[in-house]
Amino acid sequence: MRTLNTIITILICAPLMAQIPNSGFENWEQKTIFGTTFTDPQGWLSINYSNAIENIPAAATATTDAYSGNFALKLTNTESEDKLAASISTMQLNGMEFIDKFPLTYRSPALKGYLKYEYNDKDTCIISVTVFKNGSVIGSGDLQISTEIPTYELFTVPIMYWDADTTIIPDSAFILMQAGQNSNREVFNAGVSLYVDELSFAGGPTTGVNDVPSAQLAASLYPNPTQDMVLLSLETNLTPTIEVYDITGKQYTIEHSEISPAKHEIYLGSLPKGMYFIKVMAGNQYRTFRVLVQ
Repeated sequence: MRTLNTIITILICAPLMAQIPNSGFENWEQKTIFGTTFTDPQGWLSINYSNAIENIPAAATATTDAYSGNFALKLTNTESEDKLAASISTMQLNGMEFIDKFPLTYRSPALKGYLKYEYNDKDTCIISVTVFKNGSVIGSGDLQISTEIPTYELFTVPIMYWDADTTIIPDSAFILMQAGQNSNREVFNAGVSLYVDELSFAGGPTTGVNDVPSAQLAASLYPNPTQDMVLLSLETNLTPTIEVYDITGKQYTIEHSEISPAKHEIYLGSLPKGMYFIKVMAGNQYRTFRVLVQ
């Protein structure tokens, strides 16, 4: 049994072989974003912020039904206006900026952990991991399970590296977990629950909470909140790559235009109201901003 974490962890220097933040989901904390208070595991971002806005039960909760220790993570689909599948990722907030990776300084063959899976109507849970080098993806792995698992079992998500050169070592990683695959207004299974505990990378340490950001892009973004458009200002003339994600990790196609090499307008008016993450990449640096669309 395990101890009682989309967004608030103070980043401090990491040991040489950094570890998955709060890998046993022992540590949870209350957070307040734009006046909305909710509870999440430290070092992780869930859709609890979105649920708190709608005043519905949290999707990510601490459960004493754990593989070991005092607590484990329980992700449960709860009915909401947008019918979002319960999800959580290793997103963290550093000041007003979201950091979507944590350090990983060895070439692990797989992500491991223990899980249980429950549903009333058949669904599919998803656990994925992506590893990076200098902001670029160098490997990934994805596990999908569509059968109920009544007691904790060991799971493994093999990481497939895109280059066979074993001297290419990652510097960071990102983990995303989702309780159900059916997450649209037509098909949604309320009550689907995924339990996860004791995450680790094969070939390395198994616990820890220290994290450091990757190389940060010098940039600013305003206004925030916004209703339709934000202005991105860069301290470089390199052409940026701009990606927009919602709180579940879903990526959206948006339009943006260049005012000057260092200034770009990003149009968000087509998006539903809510919180989004805008990831800006230029050269080998990146920066992720949280933006509220009203």
